[in-house]
Order: sequence, then C-alpha cells, then structure tokens
Amino acid sequence: MNINNGGQVTISNSSFDHCQANIGGGGIYVQIELGGKLTIDGQCNFTECNTFYSGGGIYTSISGLNSLLVLDDGVKFGSCLSDSNDNYGGGGLYLKAWNQGTGIINKVQLD
Repeated sequence: MNINNGGQVTISNSSFDHCQANIGGGGIYVQIELGGKLTIDGQCNFTECNTFYSGGGIYTSISGLNSLLVLDDGVKFGSCLSDSNDNYGGGGLYLKAWNQGTGIINKVQLD
C-alpha cells in the first residue's frame, strides 16, 4: 500500500492471521510519503504473520515532513516472524522513518 500526498488510511478492530509475504510485511506492507498518514488502532491483532525479509506483521517506510504512522489502542503482535538469517529484522514490526518521517507507537503489545 502507498499512502502519499496527504492521504489518510485508518485500520481499526481488524485481525491479520497467518499472513505471509516473501519480501516484507506479512500482514501489511506500506510506504508513507509526502504527508500521508496511516493509523492502526482499536484492538488490531497480527497473529502468526511471517516474512522472509523484514516486518512479519507490518513493514513500513515513512519519509517526508508530516508523514506519519500511528499504532495505538491495544494493537497486538503475537508469534510474528522474520525468517531471514541475514541481518533483517522486525518479527512483529519493521519501521524505517527517515527524511523527517515519524512513527508513534503507544499501547502496543509484542509477544
């Protein structure tokens, strides 16, 4: 998913179970740029989501002023995995914020 030019997406009260991806983001793969915003809240669950690369549950790259990812209100990651042996990471969450991009994480559980 790409969110840019001030676009906003909200995901609430959702479950992502047994999701898989080869590259990244078993549950969600998102690039947020140019003032885009993604909010994930309201008891969202990521359970047994896997990837070979980074971010078994969520892979996100956030770039640019006012570009924002918000994880809040009981988001849970359970048994998510990044399978690679090559310095990749983020079993539950991989977040790359650069060029003034911002990630806000509040009331999140990683198991």
